[in-house]
Amino acid sequence: MSCSMLKVIQPASMLEKFRNSKEEYWHRRNTFLMIYSAIESGLPIANALGSHIPLYEPLSTELETVHNGILAGRTLSEIAEIDFKKSSLPKWLKYLIKYEKKGQLSNGFLRLSRLQDDSFHKKIFWNLVFSRSDPPSIFAWIVNIFLVCMVVPILPWEIKGDKIYVLDIYKGSTTNIYSVGERTLFSNSELIDNDSSSNQGTDSVDSGEHMRKGDYLYDLMKYVGGEEFEFNFPEKKEFIKDGEILGYKKGELECIWGKELHRTLLSDNYKFDKLIKESAPSPVPIIWMVRGIIGSVLEEIAKPEIDEKAIIEKSCKDSKLTNIFNRLSSSDIQR
Repeated sequence: MSCSMLKVIQPASMLEKFRNSKEEYWHRRNTFLMIYSAIESGLPIANALGSHIPLYEPLSTELETVHNGILAGRTLSEIAEIDFKKSSLPKWLKYLIKYEKKGQLSNGFLRLSRLQDDSFHKKIFWNLVFSRSDPPSIFAWIVNIFLVCMVVPILPWEIKGDKIYVLDIYKGSTTNIYSVGERTLFSNSELIDNDSSSNQGTDSVDSGEHMRKGDYLYDLMKYVGGEEFEFNFPEKKEFIKDGEILGYKKGELECIWGKELHRTLLSDNYKFDKLIKESAPSPVPIIWMVRGIIGSVLEEIAKPEIDEKAIIEKSCKDSKLTNIFNRLSSSDIQR
């Protein structure tokens, strides 16, 4: 019976507390606004404080202390040191002291009434995340919920074998959903295949120091470090020399060499970009975004600087092979 009563009483007490805090919050704002209006109308600050002391604690006691201190001829800084020596200094008084030093005390009360005691960038971010309103506004809750959703795996996902499927649309190769390449990009350690390391035993591999299969950009680093990535394209002079021995003309050989170099560079760059894009998908939105930024930077760095005019146009300008290459690239050719 007592447990059921607690279940009923507890929400009611929480609701009452919520209502009281909301009422106190608006009283506090209105008090500072009325003090500002009184000062602007020409009343001395002591009179403005004395005529607008609220009825609730602890603000009424704090304002009364400040009021008495001003009547005694002390500044706010002196009141803070003398009258609040044995108790904690109110935040609103600490804030007003800054405006007193600037000679803008009335503006301090105005800003307290509007909760404008922060700079612009804090108002649009910090106060939204850690709202200073009591109770927090609905918008502040929405911002907090959004930030939480950005760092948790909120998107539907499933791992099948060594692939991850996000939203049943995007297929990726990074099964470690929180990996952003910290071990892949910023370490010189070797690549470790999970299957091979498990056969060797856990003692032979330290998971914290090695790049493991499933980490972000693991497949890319494996491709870059493999034999497939090695650029073994022949030198132009050697290619032409060997071709002339076989009976080909120099002009045709130059054209073939330029076309093949161009195709090889584009093919390697396509493979590079494909591995980067396949590594990006993650059910954690912020991780996906970070991987996208890293991938864009890597793609820009790895993009080959191809001078098509120097490689192809000059070499194939007077070559009969130009017509053949143009026909092969035409959409009229049936594949």
